[in-house]
Amino acid sequence: MNNIVVPPSGGRGLAAFAGGVNPFSQTAADAGVSSARRLNFNGKTGVWSVGKEDVDDGAVLAFDLWSAKYVWTAWKSKKPVETHYFSIVNGEKPTPVDQLTNHWAEGKKNSDGWQLGIMVKTVDPNVGEEMDTTFKADAPWRPILKLLAEYGSKMKTNLDEAGGFKIPLIEIGTDKFETKDGDTAYAPTLRLADWISVAEMDAIKEAAESALAGDEAEDVHEVVVQEPVRAPASAPKPALRIGKRV
Repeated sequence: MNNIVVPPSGGRGLAAFAGGVNPFSQTAADAGVSSARRLNFNGKTGVWSVGKEDVDDGAVLAFDLWSAKYVWTAWKSKKPVETHYFSIVNGEKPTPVDQLTNHWAEGKKNSDGWQLGIMVKTVDPNVGEEMDTTFKADAPWRPILKLLAEYGSKMKTNLDEAGGFKIPLIEIGTDKFETKDGDTAYAPTLRLADWISVAEMDAIKEAAESALAGDEAEDVHEVVVQEPVRAPASAPKPALRIGKRV
């Protein structure tokens, strides 16, 4: 028989969310759990996509580089089996790969192994949708590392009215090249096009959330009983219209 421990009711109130932080959501977020859709780039086809929808080159998205994280992902049989996150702004360094768990004692196959990336929250400023994006970060020439270097050199000169760092707006694109084997491959391009304040970005996301809440409310079917409208005891006669019909 399982014993379920129920905490006192006094500890289950809004006091648990002091400071506006939901500890359960925050714990999931710190572990990398997200309900956002993923923005992906396919190095074999050169296509950006969100779900089954293609995203055109030249699209401009807000990149929350301030919250970017290094991420180690262990891949086995094309599935992630272990993940570790390291905050860049907090100065956390990825664990050396030789200190990570070896999941392939029987030998690696295809793309098995640890893969180092950088995870970034991106937002479409047109509709306010937030997306998760992970870029490869295993070599200095990777586009995301070059973008972080540019962001670091320009962030102090791009402040909002309150003195906070603005969020960079990045134009995404595709670069085509030939591999050593003579095959055609593609790499993402990330051009810093402009900046947007945190307040402006928050307003865009809030508007999107409000619109979504409105759509969900319309999906709720309610049964409304309407009583017939009774005519007044002495209803006035309609006024006569004088003149020619146009």
